[in-house]
Amino acid sequence: MKKLTIALLVVCSLMLSGCSKKEKRTEQKPIASEETSVTNSQVNKINPSETDNSSQDSNSEVLWNSEKARKLNQFVIEWGKTMKQNYREYTPENNVSLYDLQLPKRVLEEGGWQAVVDDVPIEIAWSEDGEGDGYALVAVFSDADTQPYLEKHVYFFTIVSGEPKVLVTSQNQGNENNYLYFKETDNKELRDGFKDLMRGNEARLESTATKEKPEQIYLGTIAYKDLDITNFIQEKAQWLGCSIEDDGTTINLIPAMSATIQNLQLYISGQGNEEYYTNFLDVAKEVSLQTGGKPVSIWSRGGDGEIVITAQN
Repeated sequence: MKKLTIALLVVCSLMLSGCSKKEKRTEQKPIASEETSVTNSQVNKINPSETDNSSQDSNSEVLWNSEKARKLNQFVIEWGKTMKQNYREYTPENNVSLYDLQLPKRVLEEGGWQAVVDDVPIEIAWSEDGEGDGYALVAVFSDADTQPYLEKHVYFFTIVSGEPKVLVTSQNQGNENNYLYFKETDNKELRDGFKDLMRGNEARLESTATKEKPEQIYLGTIAYKDLDITNFIQEKAQWLGCSIEDDGTTINLIPAMSATIQNLQLYISGQGNEEYYTNFLDVAKEVSLQTGGKPVSIWSRGGDGEIVITAQN
């Protein structure tokens, strides 16, 4: 009897032990399966586009980098084509010659020329990332190697306290201060394109159809200080030292600089300066051609208001 009782106890013990192990295995199996399911679900939720967006956000947070520089190069070259100009990019190690002035090197080096914006000397330095004190120069473009004399432009693409500014100069003469005069471009398409690229967006060009010149152009009155040198006619007026008074039928170039007035007076008085007169005549012809044959007059404005030149076609 005792042997039977012991045998039953051993059998029950083994059965309970087996049931316990089976229950443990049964309980562990769903947990492992559930963890795997969660992990797979999390992996499946990773979207490649989210990674791309993150990269774009990172790109837009940086003021300037090589990718933005590459896109600006493409944009400016295409923009130049719409203006019938051929632009190339330059750096401090690869300079453009603007009437024998090497840029940007000469305004960046110590003891070089002083960059001036709206008659105010500025602090300017080359920058790879758009950071820096004053004007951070990130790119330089020019058509000087391909444009005719007096029709050359140099653009400085700068960032000032996080704001993009496109500066332009066409200066063709030196001065006692060694100042290189810039102004912020009035070309909205160029300004907006640079701003979009700096912010990590795409730059767009308007249709070239909107750039067709009308047969007749009305300029109104433009003071010498307000002349836009990116505009062909206004650039010519600035080179002559004149303001513009367009009365609707004739474009009158009014001498605004003392040197211009003196040279005209010398010619009018018969004391020579035929070369100066020839320069005025050539410009008047070019401006007339650009306005569909509109007459262009140059005044002496030395007190008598005499017309020195009138050119048409």
